[in-house]
Amino acid sequence: MNGYNFSDASDIRLGSSTITALYYGTTLIWPKSTPPTPTDWSTEYLQVEALEPLNLTTNMSVSKTSTDILDVQYSTDKTTWYTWNEDISISMNTGDIVYFKGSYIWNDNVAGNNTLITTADKMFNIKGNIMSLIYGDNFILNQSSLLGYNNCFRSLFENSKVINANNLILPATTLEDFCYYYMFNGCSSLVNTPILPATIMKWWCYGSMFMGCSSLTTAPLLPATTLATRCYSAMFNGCTSLTTAPSLTATILEVGCYNSMFYGCTSLETAPELPATTLADDCYQNMFEDCSSLTTAPSLPATTLKEKCYNYMFAHCTSLETAPELPANTLVTDCYDNMFDGCTSLNYIKCLATSWNTSYATVWVRNVAASGTFIKYTNTNIPVGGGSTGIPLGWTVTDPATEHWSNEYLQVEALEPMTLTTSIPVSKTTNDILDVQYSTDKTNWNAWNEDVSLSLSTGDKVYFKGSYLATFTKINSTNSYSAKYKLCGNDGGRYNVQGNIMSLIYGDNFANQYSLQGYTYCFYKLFMSNKSITDMSNLILPATELAKQCYIYMFNGCTSLTTAPALPATTLVDYCYSNMFNGCTSLTTAPALPATTLKTNCYTQMFNGCTSLTTAPELPATKLTGRCYYQMFRGCTSLNYIKCLATDMTAAYCLTDWVTNVAATGTFVKDANATWASGTSGIPSGWTVQDM
Repeated sequence: MNGYNFSDASDIRLGSSTITALYYGTTLIWPKSTPPTPTDWSTEYLQVEALEPLNLTTNMSVSKTSTDILDVQYSTDKTTWYTWNEDISISMNTGDIVYFKGSYIWNDNVAGNNTLITTADKMFNIKGNIMSLIYGDNFILNQSSLLGYNNCFRSLFENSKVINANNLILPATTLEDFCYYYMFNGCSSLVNTPILPATIMKWWCYGSMFMGCSSLTTAPLLPATTLATRCYSAMFNGCTSLTTAPSLTATILEVGCYNSMFYGCTSLETAPELPATTLADDCYQNMFEDCSSLTTAPSLPATTLKEKCYNYMFAHCTSLETAPELPANTLVTDCYDNMFDGCTSLNYIKCLATSWNTSYATVWVRNVAASGTFIKYTNTNIPVGGGSTGIPLGWTVTDPATEHWSNEYLQVEALEPMTLTTSIPVSKTTNDILDVQYSTDKTNWNAWNEDVSLSLSTGDKVYFKGSYLATFTKINSTNSYSAKYKLCGNDGGRYNVQGNIMSLIYGDNFANQYSLQGYTYCFYKLFMSNKSITDMSNLILPATELAKQCYIYMFNGCTSLTTAPALPATTLVDYCYSNMFNGCTSLTTAPALPATTLKTNCYTQMFNGCTSLTTAPELPATKLTGRCYYQMFRGCTSLNYIKCLATDMTAAYCLTDWVTNVAATGTFVKDANATWASGTSGIPSGWTVQDM
């Protein structure tokens, strides 16, 4: 058999038969080896294995109190046993083992007096069954209960140089108060933990158990579903290398159960899921504070809160950008106090509270990102700024419905049986981009053009996306333009238009798009003269960077339209909203117009002929520009309230015929220092004037 080496072979087969031995002549050259039987550590005494030369000592006192039982013994051979206390010092070489057994209850409430092992910063492993320490030689028969042994293993290996504890058996499923409290606290070299099988917790049972174990990268599984007061409090506090957190499956929490559990775990990037819906006071307090690498927060599904339940929960999580949704409508004292304090990257919060008080959220958003998005109900009065107890300064505020529709494709919803068509041609000019597609399921997409006709039933939806930049043909010398096409036809049957308009030009990447720069005339006459559309309240026009003529004539002549989309832009461009709602005779509520700096013709004839409109949007700009309000409300025969804060009205034609044929009586609110003319190009004749 020269040239063959079978020494590393663990298994040899001939066809389907297993070979058990090979002989060369009569010489056995390969016997099938039997894998060594793994050590059953549950049947072994608790033991220390030296990883380097060391002197093994303890700080257990020779004397004891009336409530302590400190009959601990050690052995080097499991045959001869000696008393173990602070008078003993054992010299160990690398690989030496010392075994422990005893009858041991420790009830002193002062941490640090209970340390079984001290090695003067020398390294060792801990193995075997912890029960030998309290049940002596009978530990195998008593593996499941610590009943009556409160504080029993408190601080047992505190501040020692234990490296591996994965072969340490903690078999108890019935725990006691404080039983493992501080057990490995300060063990900065610990890399492997024991298994923790208990499913029912007791007061502080795992409190601070691995606190300061800065080499620990993976936490043990925590299968418990029944918790107790502060059972996991500070369990992994200061475990700066921890990258993997255990699953936490309990749905009913107890006071302080997760308090400071991962405080200062600076390597933790993803938090465990937190499915609990029944909270308790302090339950998540400080849970992830100072987790500076945390980028993903867990969902927080509870809708009934408790005092300080989320207090400091994510404080100083400097990598966290998105807060978990906060679905609770009713808040309680201190529930959100300091929750996101110091989260310098945080730029998104969704809070669904229906009422607000500063006592609910003291300093909860101090030192978050300078800009971001805050989602809240429109009627919930959460203050902006206010010492970081409300909405962060500089953030955009919107409502949940707007957020939802911002993430939806532009879509049509049929309100009755109908046929949907378009005037988009099959062919295109060299200057047009007409790659518009439609879908009925957001999965299968097809070209949308004049050859397509869709029969819709009530409730059916059609979605749109594409890359869409229209060019238009000048038809006369007065700068009028003829649209080449409209997105949806007017073939009878009412429908709503909703979703994000940006899907029409940004395709699948429409979310979080706020710029129309380069898209001049992009939505020009898009729904003009469409008498089928009624409600645009869920149509999202999110652009804050507009393009010239971007919305010009967009809904002109839509006589069934009752509700307009929101217009969030504060920086305007020439003609941006010109004639946008001209002739919308059913429109009853105008969108807010927040811009304070105007542009030429920006609102020209915007609401001209809106005969159902009674209240004008507030006009906050103080300096007007050429034709900015030109014929803006002309023919709004029901209009009886205008608030306009303009003080500089010298621009050419800025107010020409802007209130021709409005209601005969009404209220006009103006700046007290502004001087206005009376009539169709000023304050309507017959109206009451109020200064402010």
